[in-house]
Amino acid sequence: MAHRATPDKFLALINPYFCYHGNVETNDLIEVLDALAQETRLDVMRLLLRHDEGLSSGEVAQKLKVPKNTMSSHLACLDRAGLVQRERRSRFIIYRAKRDYLGKSLSSLNDFLGDGARQPRKRSA
Repeated sequence: MAHRATPDKFLALINPYFCYHGNVETNDLIEVLDALAQETRLDVMRLLLRHDEGLSSGEVAQKLKVPKNTMSSHLACLDRAGLVQRERRSRFIIYRAKRDYLGKSLSSLNDFLGDGARQPRKRSA
């Protein structure tokens, strides 16, 4: 039987890296989860979380060994979901993880799942 971390345990593991303020709307949360439900984009977020100074799309592509045009699509998806911040530096666009929004999203997911655990679903006839 596989071990599954509860949302509380998961949040406790990442708590030192994020601060939680407020909740994220359900539709926004779905967009965040959709963006993170792809292996390359998840790797991008992990990489950006380790580089507070940010990285250009070319640097991200090089470090993850992904074609630059493909990386641009992944970064655009993460940007639409509100998970990255873009900043133009000369002719480069630097991407940084938006830790606060990721933290809010994870907190909202925990709240959402916690509400479901406290309120059993009604079965239809």
